Amino acid sequence: MFKIDDVVLYGSNGVCRITDITEREFCGRRGRYYELEPVFDRSCTFYVDVDNAQAVSRLRPLLTPDGVERMISAMPEAAEQWEDNPKQRRARFSQIISRGDRMELIGMIKALHFHQLRQQASGKKLNMSDEQSLRLAERIIHQEIALSLHILPEQVVPYITSRLQQAN
Repeated sequence: MFKIDDVVLYGSNGVCRITDITEREFCGRRGRYYELEPVFDRSCTFYVDVDNAQAVSRLRPLLTPDGVERMISAMPEAAEQWEDNPKQRRARFSQIISRGDRMELIGMIKALHFHQLRQQASGKKLNMSDEQSLRLAERIIHQEIALSLHILPEQVVPYITSRLQQAN
């Protein structure tokens, strides 16, 4: 059970703070809900039914700084699998984003970055769907790392690069 002021990763919505646990009625059903406010975008609020195990499973505690360091250390081994069929790739990326598994997200980011480099070498860009998937996956990972390490989201890539260079 999460509590008010916990900061969580909420699926594709990124890092959110639980601002309240409240009684609400949605679609004729009254229940208790976590009220979530995105940390980096306060323009919306999400409600997650406390009694809906599937919905609550999308709430994950943030990594600790040690957890972030372990994740960064594991990045070189993250599996990147490219799917040539754009429709199948879009569906697969959507599933990865929905699951919110950090290492799958990192593998997806790596696959998209390598594809982006290949596209640039031939004077092309990523298609819009791939670009959107890349930005969303990066936003999820970067927000969590930034909040866990108390740095700005724009400092995440230089931080990761530095840590990976130190490991080599």
